[in-house]
Amino acid sequence: MAEGTTVSCEPCGYDGLSKSAQSWCNDCGEGFCDECVKDHKRTKILRSHHLISITDYLKEPYEFFCSQHDAILCLKCFQEHHSKCTICKLSEVAKGSKTSTALTDLENETQSTNQNIAEYHEEEDKYSTDLKQQEQNIREEVYNIRSKFNKHLDRLQEKVIKDLEMKYNNCTKNVNENESALKIHGNTAIALHNRISNMKNSGTKTLYAIDHSGNQLWTFHDNRLQESKCFRNSFSISLDVDNHCNVFIVLPDFDQVIVISSDGQQDRVILDISHNLKGPSGISYSRETDQLLVCNVSNRGAFIYDIKK
Repeated sequence: MAEGTTVSCEPCGYDGLSKSAQSWCNDCGEGFCDECVKDHKRTKILRSHHLISITDYLKEPYEFFCSQHDAILCLKCFQEHHSKCTICKLSEVAKGSKTSTALTDLENETQSTNQNIAEYHEEEDKYSTDLKQQEQNIREEVYNIRSKFNKHLDRLQEKVIKDLEMKYNNCTKNVNENESALKIHGNTAIALHNRISNMKNSGTKTLYAIDHSGNQLWTFHDNRLQESKCFRNSFSISLDVDNHCNVFIVLPDFDQVIVISSDGQQDRVILDISHNLKGPSGISYSRETDQLLVCNVSNRGAFIYDIKK
C-alpha cells in the first residue's frame, strides 16, 4: 500500500469512533489502534494471526500468498514470518482463484469464524439471561426473609400485648377485690357497732352482738355492765369496734377499758388506773392508726393509747 495513506481502526469504526490504526493484521485484513490490538491478542482464536506495524504495512505491497496459513503477505512478512512456508506469488494465485483450494479453505475458515462469533454471542445472551434470573431470585429471597421477620415480630408483639393485658386485668381485679373486701369489713364493723348499740339496755348485764342482717353473733355477760355509767351517756362514745371486730367498752365505775374478742368468748382489761385512767367517760378507736382516744372526767382531759403495744 502506498505511503501517506491513512488506515482507520476497524473496531473503533464499528462503534462509531474515528481512530487511526497503529497495527495491521494480515490474517484479518484490518487495522487496529493500540487499545483494540490488545483485545485482538487476548482472543484465543486470533492469537496465531500475524500483526505488523501500520508503517510497515503502508510501505510494503502485497505480493505473496501463504497456503499453509491462508494469508496474503508482503515481502517483509514473507521474509520474517513465512520463510519456511509454501509461498506462491499473489499474481499466480489470482489467476486460479476460482478453483483454488486455498481460497476454498479460506472461505470455510471464515465461515467457521463467523459461526464461532455467533456461538459466542449466543453464550453471552444466555449468560446475561441467567444473571438476570439470579438477581431476581436473590431479590425475592430478600423479600421473603423480610416478610418472615415481620410476621415473627407481629406475633411477638401480639403475645406481649396479650400478656400485659392479662396481668393488668389480674392486678385490677385484685385491687378491686381487696377494696371491696375492705369496704365490706368496714361496713360489718360499723354495723356491729350499731347493732350492739341498739341491743344495749341500761339494766342488763349482757351485751348482744348481731350482724347487719339481724343475726345474733355472740353474747357477753358481765356484772360490771349492770348500772354502769358507760350506758348512762351517749353509747357512741362509750363503746367502739376495731378493724378485727374486737369491741372496746368503757367501765367508768371501775376506771377501766376492756376489750371483748370478736367471738365474744374472751375479754381483758387493756387500760386501768395504772395508765392514769380516772373516771373515763368515752372512747373512740382510729382504724387508720390503731389507736384509742379515751376521755377522762376527773381531769377533763383526753389520752391516746397505742393498741398495738
